[in-house]
Amino acid sequence: MSLVFAASITIAGCEDTTSVNNTVISEGDQLQQVVDDYIATYQARDDWQGFLSFYSDSLYFLDINLKAEYHDREAFAAFYDWPNPGFKKVTADQLTFEVEDLVVADQTAIIKGRFEPFYWQGELQEWTDLFTIWLHFNDERKIIRQYDFIKYPKAFLPD
Repeated sequence: MSLVFAASITIAGCEDTTSVNNTVISEGDQLQQVVDDYIATYQARDDWQGFLSFYSDSLYFLDINLKAEYHDREAFAAFYDWPNPGFKKVTADQLTFEVEDLVVADQTAIIKGRFEPFYWQGELQEWTDLFTIWLHFNDERKIIRQYDFIKYPKAFLPD
């Protein structure tokens, strides 16, 4: 056995992996699956508790444009407020946003996308600008930091 091959086996053996049905899943693939599930849950916007389950209790959240800063999941939940009856999808099966770009590396995911039209307080909203959301995960693959970069219409901005 060559020294290069032996070193490759040793290095590969150091990567965090999980075995599912005799298939080895790397730590990066596990995080990619969590991010994919997070996006699908966010896009469907019909499982509030499921959405919140992606977050650590000690979440730090910052919405850059609104300057809204929260230091735990409970405060974040009050801010995101999915159960608010003022929000309605245009159609029941519509996704809330489309992903334009996604990067998952180390413990971080960056999602760039566009919101689909929706109704807020009975008024049709069509936000055409891109948004970016940065998610940082802990070792349990729970979101511990989130930074939202969303260009809000003037009606949504504080006075």
